[in-house]
Amino acid sequence: MNNSLKIEDKTYLRHLKLKSALWLSGIILFLYWSVMWHFGGYPHAFNLQRNAALKFALFIFPEENLWRGFGVPFDPEGLFSTLNIIAGYAIGKLIQSNNNQTGKVLYLSGIGVLFLIAAQIWDAYFPVNKGIWTSGFVIYSTGWELIILGVLILIIEIAGFKKWICFFEAFGKNPSFSGWIRIRSI
Repeated sequence: MNNSLKIEDKTYLRHLKLKSALWLSGIILFLYWSVMWHFGGYPHAFNLQRNAALKFALFIFPEENLWRGFGVPFDPEGLFSTLNIIAGYAIGKLIQSNNNQTGKVLYLSGIGVLFLIAAQIWDAYFPVNKGIWTSGFVIYSTGWELIILGVLILIIEIAGFKKWICFFEAFGKNPSFSGWIRIRSI
């Protein structure tokens, strides 16, 4: 018997039900906001030079290993910032759980619009900042993704226009490429 555990054996997240994944996503987004606010160097908790995600990255990595895309060392896709990605998992569970395609389109689009509105409201307290992957950015980008997913389900699944998607299937089945597109799209 092989006693070694593979990394995928330790991913308990995949065993969560949809409701639990949605709650966990919301909790993590609010916890991330709270940590960024309280440990980020008030009153500039959300800028590139003083945010909590940068402090965490500098605790783990030397400054010369961080990205300098804006002339300032920071880690836009760093260890702490990736906690927000769990929201994408909850969306995947949502899409897989609903078999009513029309209802799924309406639900995804409606939630997407609500996310866009929520991100704009939350922007006053937690800016939509792609550079440090704020929760506002995650909600904003997720809102657009939900709307686009709803439109694609409408076109592909309901209307049946499938011939044009063959080229994109290879990219859509590759999670690394999908993540790359998400990061570069906003």
